[in-house]
Amino acid sequence: MPKLSEDKYKKIIRDYLEGKTQEVVANENGITRNSVSKILTRNNVLVRKYTGNRSDLLRKWKFNTDFFFERTPITAYWAGFAMADGSISKVSKGSYEFTLCLQKKDIEHIRSFCSHINLPFESVHIRKNGDPDVRLHHPSLLEQLSPWGIIPRKTYNYVEPKVPDNLLSYYLLGWADGDGLVYSTGTDSRFVIYGRLDALEWYSNQLLKLGYSGNVSVKSRDSDWHGYLYVGGVNQVQEIRTILNVDNSFKLDRKWNSYRNQKRKLISVVCKQCGKSFGVAKYRYNHPTQGNWCSLKCYRDSL
Repeated sequence: MPKLSEDKYKKIIRDYLEGKTQEVVANENGITRNSVSKILTRNNVLVRKYTGNRSDLLRKWKFNTDFFFERTPITAYWAGFAMADGSISKVSKGSYEFTLCLQKKDIEHIRSFCSHINLPFESVHIRKNGDPDVRLHHPSLLEQLSPWGIIPRKTYNYVEPKVPDNLLSYYLLGWADGDGLVYSTGTDSRFVIYGRLDALEWYSNQLLKLGYSGNVSVKSRDSDWHGYLYVGGVNQVQEIRTILNVDNSFKLDRKWNSYRNQKRKLISVVCKQCGKSFGVAKYRYNHPTQGNWCSLKCYRDSL
């Protein structure tokens, strides 16, 4: 046991008597739990028996361990985000670890996550390259996350998410923030999500379920199981933005503030169905459908 000052001894005993566990006292004072136990015994301090969850006892940083059991818009958002960027793995008998690591430019988003789950931001590990890394441990994490589609090795093992209808838009928004490429303004607007083809097919169907009326395609990229979901066009992306309630929801702001213009010049056209002005490329101008209607919905309504 390291040599401690008299004041340190008194502080350790006082902290324990005020209700802190031996593990917490040890962590806060830079000594082992065994050292704390010896100090308490030598000073005739009655040691409490711990009857709660052992994992809570060992956890230095506390958080809302029931967060993903909840069914709220903010929980659905982070579950969708975790479906894209999170992972879960078994670390010991009866315990699981959830990991969420983002780029350093999104450290404020990690700060928001910590706030929403009541986790002190000081617990976040900052990697050498500046990327923030959150790791949570609890026996119930798999039980909480699997209904949201988040299971061990989810990149290779897909389980369909079970998302309540009233939370679906928040879940899809979180997923898009995690795995999406979005240019929501400009003449070359596009909405792209990368991942497993079966997961993307599910995502596509949920967009249609929410009322999306435009074109959406899912295509393979570099294998027979991995690919991307693609929505292109100013009006189509704006419709995605509307059905996901982007403007009124918590989100990764930078993802939805990206701007991209086509290099080619567009010709201004008035939609024959709704009267809205829109731009088309020259090669589409004389097309029997693409040069006359601003969206697939208007084209269908005109038939």
